[in-house]
Amino acid sequence: MDIVLRIIGIIWILLTAVDVWGLIRRIFYHGLSVHPGLNNLLDILLLAGAVGLLLLKEWGRWLVLIGCIAHLILKVGAPLLHQRFSPSILTPLVFYGIFIVLLSVPQARAATKK
Repeated sequence: MDIVLRIIGIIWILLTAVDVWGLIRRIFYHGLSVHPGLNNLLDILLLAGAVGLLLLKEWGRWLVLIGCIAHLILKVGAPLLHQRFSPSILTPLVFYGIFIVLLSVPQARAATKK
């Protein structure tokens, strides 16, 4: 399970590093007048959690788990509330669902509690 958690950490670093770097550049060039959105804040949360997950820390697992749940709610929540089931909903549901399940199993908790 250690290897799986580290792979998940690497995946999330690769997925969020470009967005976080873009936000840092915008803040550097435009100053503190830049207002990051909720997706930017979730990307920062996921990047920090992914680094913690690489080190097999419990807080890293929780940050990535919370970030995945929040992204899932943002992307799929509104269409599901209106009962619009389309193939475009299935993709994020499966993508984030896999990470949520892998990070929620007791083996993942045991691997980070060492």
